[in-house]
Amino acid sequence: MQLESEQANRRRKGICSISKQPVFHPNCIVTAKVRRRNVPHRVLDHLLDRIREREIPAAQLGLLAEWLDTEPGVPAGKWFKRFSGMIVCGEGEMVKTFLRLGQAPDGDEVP
Repeated sequence: MQLESEQANRRRKGICSISKQPVFHPNCIVTAKVRRRNVPHRVLDHLLDRIREREIPAAQLGLLAEWLDTEPGVPAGKWFKRFSGMIVCGEGEMVKTFLRLGQAPDGDEVP
């Protein structure tokens, strides 16, 4: 019961329930780390297709790898992360697609 009360209080204050740091959206609780292993083959194939089709430069993928090395927390729902030359979109622990700059992402922006 006290744990539920603490979580509700953190949510109101915009504090992450995992890191105890301010979160990117007041109603968002960070619940997952981005998955880097055991990504389903269909998802991986989709991501590789998007890299090719949208001509995502290797340097941008390097920035993504550096960000993933920080083990960022992400919301359980839809989220996106802007980089200088692309936008990464995900849902929960899974990266779902890559967008070009100018395309409209869906979900909460992750810092």
